[in-house]
Amino acid sequence: MEVFERGERQQIVLTTLLGVFVGAVVFFAVLAMAQAGNLNEGDAAATVTVELWSLRLMQVVKSPLKGGGFSMTLEALTGLFTYASIWTIAGVATAIVRLRLVDRHADVGH
Repeated sequence: MEVFERGERQQIVLTTLLGVFVGAVVFFAVLAMAQAGNLNEGDAAATVTVELWSLRLMQVVKSPLKGGGFSMTLEALTGLFTYASIWTIAGVATAIVRLRLVDRHADVGH
């Protein structure tokens, strides 16, 4: 049964990390769209910095093209690494807590 328990533990870790990763990406996408929506609708160039508290995550630059239309540039900033690190630590901590709860439940059952 030890093999089954190891597989179950791996599944708990992987699903936890995957869930936290998806949550981080969705939260970032919503944050980026909400703040990038502040770009002006005129013909002028504009720059918006996507921020979360003091973390500067990304810069969105809108530039007009000579033939009409716009060019959009996305630039990752140093805060993006910190953002990813925070979510990674949160995911690992959540996985550890979940594994301890499973272990505690198994000890109570025996």
